[in-house]
Amino acid sequence: MILTFILLFVLFLFLSAFFSASETALIASNPYTLDSLEQKGFRRARLLKRMLARVDHLLAVILIGNNLVNVAAASVATLIFLSLVPDPKHAALLATLVTTLLILIFGEINPKTFAAYHPVKVSLFVAQPLRLFVSLFYPLARFFALLSRFLVKAPPGGRAKSMALDEEEIKLVLTKGIKGMSTL
Repeated sequence: MILTFILLFVLFLFLSAFFSASETALIASNPYTLDSLEQKGFRRARLLKRMLARVDHLLAVILIGNNLVNVAAASVATLIFLSLVPDPKHAALLATLVTTLLILIFGEINPKTFAAYHPVKVSLFVAQPLRLFVSLFYPLARFFALLSRFLVKAPPGGRAKSMALDEEEIKLVLTKGIKGMSTL
């Protein structure tokens, strides 16, 4: 029985890493790179652009998934420690500490760091699985997205407009490109 709980905990930890990496990668992905990949025929780039067009909905899906698996991991860890440690107070404390540490290391910090270094590669990798979660969490995510729109005013023109380069930024990009320092 305990082996089943441990395997379940590992699954939840993996899913936590998936959602955390997805969040960072999608937000950090360069929209111009996605445009370029779409023009080259990458269907996943087109899917990502469609999902990112409704960033509030996408973030709601990711955060619902991440919170569900993190809470589930904590619950399963508590069951594991209750079966290993005779004192329930110590078991709950150990479960909390161990779960927090493992989620921070393997479910948050490292996946997000990796995704920040490789946003487009990770985004393309997670596109199809995220599509499943978008469908699965649609009603709940729609509610939270509507609530978010009510509470947080989106910039005029949406995300695409807020990601557009202004004249000064275009000059800077051209200057850096001319100097051979372009990272685009």
